Amino acid sequence: TVGEMTAAIVIRRAMCRIRFVLGMAALGIPAFAAAQPEGLRPPTDDCDTMAWNGYFSAWEASAPADAQLWIDRFNYDFNRSRRAEIVLRGAGDTFRVAGESSERLIPRAIADIDRGIALHPDRLDMYLGRAAAFAYAERYGRMTDALCALVARAEANGGRWLAPDGRTVEY
Repeated sequence: TVGEMTAAIVIRRAMCRIRFVLGMAALGIPAFAAAQPEGLRPPTDDCDTMAWNGYFSAWEASAPADAQLWIDRFNYDFNRSRRAEIVLRGAGDTFRVAGESSERLIPRAIADIDRGIALHPDRLDMYLGRAAAFAYAERYGRMTDALCALVARAEANGGRWLAPDGRTVEY
């Protein structure tokens, strides 16, 4: 019916706007800030997953409550999920590298940011990054849940969010 088509168009437009806003918010989150513990340096090869896992494990061992650790870990896994890894095996025979599909990396990224949110419940950037990841993955129900969690936290904390530098920011 015309009413259903109109409702679908309105919903589609609203989702496009939400994806745009969340995408812009995600772009505002620094990929890797220089906040890692002293003596610990990130790997130089972005594709060396083993080195990055070791780096994050060492960081977690030395500073498990560091908010930047969970943000960087989320950003690394989420950004890896956005790239298609293809290996050529022969004429026309291709496949994805095992373990590097977005279906595996997005849940891992979400688990990372959930851990960060549990440790630092007043970091707005973490909530926005979580919602943006769901929007990217076109999991709109989960994105809505993430935004509802953000609103619930804003009600609980009176709209007072902690900035990356540790200052409280008024809503």
